[in-house]
Amino acid sequence: MGFRTSLRVRVFKRDALFFAGITPFIFVFISGCDSLGRSPFGAPMNEMRQRHGIPIIPNDWVQHSNPLSWVNPTADASKFVGHDTKTVIANNGQLDYESDGYTLSKTYPDRNPKAPKGSVRHQRVEIRYYYKDGNRKTPWECRYFNEDGRHEISLKEAERILKKDGIPRLNYEPEEGCLAPADLGNP
Repeated sequence: MGFRTSLRVRVFKRDALFFAGITPFIFVFISGCDSLGRSPFGAPMNEMRQRHGIPIIPNDWVQHSNPLSWVNPTADASKFVGHDTKTVIANNGQLDYESDGYTLSKTYPDRNPKAPKGSVRHQRVEIRYYYKDGNRKTPWECRYFNEDGRHEISLKEAERILKKDGIPRLNYEPEEGCLAPADLGNP
């Protein structure tokens, strides 16, 4: 390797290290997170979530940044059954929707050709709450994933599937006076 090539490699490595070191700070500045990287759309909004009948973000859940999401730290992909993820989508500092993911106990063969032989996937339920309803009849959008693919279902059906597996949709006891899902346009 010649002197010029060696110099270019060192400059590239230096620049790459600089940008790798500064990128998290740029993200924190742009995303509106506090100095510890916590999103204002996280636990500080749990009281509002309870008023709308949406699962809260527990304090021990791990925050990720792209997309803005939280993961249950006890959720082992092969064994865990229950509420395992929350994703929040916001545009220009305004909440668009948030989605809660639930892993069910029933499994099916993984058809992905790149998956190890004998791999299985868990059935899942995803429940979204849209803050801006636009032309929607309901702020809720629910999906059920199984061996046949993705199925659009009602909130009542999602709750029935979760209950059948012993999984509560909410991770708290609703307080009196809070809006129930039926009050929020449950189909």
